[in-house]
Amino acid sequence: MNMIEPKAGYHHGDLRAQLVEAVRGLIERDGPDDFSVAEASRLAGVSSGAPYKHFKDRDAILKAVALGGLQRLGERMAAASDSRTYGTQEAIDAIGLAYVQFALDEPAIFRMMFGMKRKCGPDENLEATGMSAYSVLIGNVAAYRGLGADDPIVQRDSHILWTIVHGHATLRIDGMAKAGTEATTDEELIMDAGRRVLAPLSS
Repeated sequence: MNMIEPKAGYHHGDLRAQLVEAVRGLIERDGPDDFSVAEASRLAGVSSGAPYKHFKDRDAILKAVALGGLQRLGERMAAASDSRTYGTQEAIDAIGLAYVQFALDEPAIFRMMFGMKRKCGPDENLEATGMSAYSVLIGNVAAYRGLGADDPIVQRDSHILWTIVHGHATLRIDGMAKAGTEATTDEELIMDAGRRVLAPLSS
């Protein structure tokens, strides 16, 4: 069992962030259904009632953890885009690889992020943060196609690319697609999918 060390102390203004970080570690270890708020409190160095000064209930804590995950995913996608020339196939490939790598680094958080609507109902903040991450892909596809972000072709291509990459990431963390032991690596699969989806449009 992975051990998570408790905090030696905290600054009052950081308590909310420390609780979220403690719960994040517990979710990666135990899953979103089995983590203990009491243990998260212990790890943050506070009483078991302290979280409820910052969160309405357990679902609110989960939403905060999911929100942090979506923000980190968006940051990785943006950094991947910035590492290449904007609107190129290379930038789009890099975004896809960053997405898969995030899933591999934080598998339990990744699963939870995309199950929050079913578990806790819709949340405008989560949806807006998720769309902000997705817009990194849409913007690059639009630039690649030379079309507006709202163009149906751009929306279609972006959705297909996301579907492929999200599906592959899910298979990877479920142990059903092992990079390096199958026909292709993550990079080869994403590059091939991108070139097929973004093939020149018929005139």
